[in-house]
Amino acid sequence: MQTSDLIRAATEDDIPLLAAVESAADKLFPTDRIPQTGDVYPEESHRRALRRGVLLVAEVDETVVGFITSEPLDLAFHIFALAVDPNYGQRGIGRRLMTGAVEHALQRGFSEATLTTFEDLRWNAPFYQKLGFRVLAPHETNGALSSILDKELESGMRCRVAMSCDLSLL
Repeated sequence: MQTSDLIRAATEDDIPLLAAVESAADKLFPTDRIPQTGDVYPEESHRRALRRGVLLVAEVDETVVGFITSEPLDLAFHIFALAVDPNYGQRGIGRRLMTGAVEHALQRGFSEATLTTFEDLRWNAPFYQKLGFRVLAPHETNGALSSILDKELESGMRCRVAMSCDLSLL
């Protein structure tokens, strides 16, 4: 059986489906490294990204299996959440979602994209480094990125780093 997959702009109808995708993806993380199971990116934040930034979903055979939520933060385009259901992993879906978000940022005139991630998990910082992101030194993080890292640490997430990508180099 042939499968078809698609990266597309999300709709309001997609938002309630994203928590299940994120919960499935969270099962890949060591339990002591992420907030409680079920503590997912808020629906209202996805709605804000739908209005102000970009919210893309990945579909396989008309089933939403991944998403990326991003929007402006300070002077950069910030990736707040990227998740792919692990049953659909290793197919390039995460890479294509990132590419779509970066293309959107470039079209909107942004020269930098940022995100926070786990430094030591191979499907996190090393994945983003392959896409052109670099780990920022603590003195390079701006107020908003520092605040995000502080909140993540408070929620129990450790070994987190901020990363940046100069979009003009892509």
